[in-house]
Amino acid sequence: MKHKFKTIGLGGTFDRLHNGHKLMLDVAAFFGKEIHLGLTGNSYLMMRPKHLHRLIQNYQTRYDNIVNYFKKHKINTLKITELSRLGMDQKLASESALEALIVSQETLKGALLINEHRIANNKPILKILVIPFVLRENGSNESSTKLRYDDSNNKID
Repeated sequence: MKHKFKTIGLGGTFDRLHNGHKLMLDVAAFFGKEIHLGLTGNSYLMMRPKHLHRLIQNYQTRYDNIVNYFKKHKINTLKITELSRLGMDQKLASESALEALIVSQETLKGALLINEHRIANNKPILKILVIPFVLRENGSNESSTKLRYDDSNNKID
């Protein structure tokens, strides 16, 4: 299979690997020969906690879930970098040899900021592929936050 990009990047927490995450990973595998994934580390999450942060799976569990998903689907070359501090994701993407980024509608602003940094550093801008939201059965967007709420027996829809 010929891929459109040699290197493609994406990043996030990937808590409770759900269908939205899987869509991002599948699109990355379809378009990129090498996939560079920035995975939010536990120390980063402590500096910038998310909703119900105490229920977020630990780094190793999230890492293993992604690796196992790629192995199961025999998908491409995968390089995972732990994002351990604020701004590390933008720094890596700004300075790397990536050709494209996979983002959600929620993270598009960050991708645009990365391209601004790349322009400032005389690097070529990245193609940005925006993945649509995956909907739950009730029509709301799939998200790790909602899954954490579901796990804690609090529903938010």
